[in-house]
Amino acid sequence: MARQFGGLFCCYQKSFFVIYFCYRSEEILSETIRIYPGQYCISNNRGAAVKKILFVCVENSCRSQMAEAFGHIHKHADLAVYSAGSNPSGQVNPRAIEVMAERDYPLHNHRSEGLDTVETLEFDAVVTMGCGDRCSGISAQKRQDWPLPDPKHLPLEQFRQVRDEIETRVIDLIASL
Repeated sequence: MARQFGGLFCCYQKSFFVIYFCYRSEEILSETIRIYPGQYCISNNRGAAVKKILFVCVENSCRSQMAEAFGHIHKHADLAVYSAGSNPSGQVNPRAIEVMAERDYPLHNHRSEGLDTVETLEFDAVVTMGCGDRCSGISAQKRQDWPLPDPKHLPLEQFRQVRDEIETRVIDLIASL
């Protein structure tokens, strides 16, 4: 496939998936799909630097999951997005799945992961959302703390407001890299 199309992106996912991305000129021939969340690294043979963003909240259940989803929605080819929790709950919040489905994003495919799944990577940006100093061990060139409320116990309309604020901030962050 790489010989036929002239380019190849390889992703290694720590858990067990390997996904290939093929390009011909600038035309994308296969799309990025993250079926099983976890750590992965991306490199490409075009020599382009792949920037990495990590979104972190306490449980990796709502805010960081939605931020990662918007990162996937709005990213460009040379950007990888991840999420993790300082004290992961082990599941994605059903309301987060519901409000992201309203945006046609299948968050039900994600899993709540801990910082140990990403601690060996160096990031261009790390965004924390409520985990404070517990996230300081992650290597990053740029750090931001987004003081967003944890929406897990908020009414649905306020949950959507947090989702929309996250999307705006993710778009701005991607533009700044």
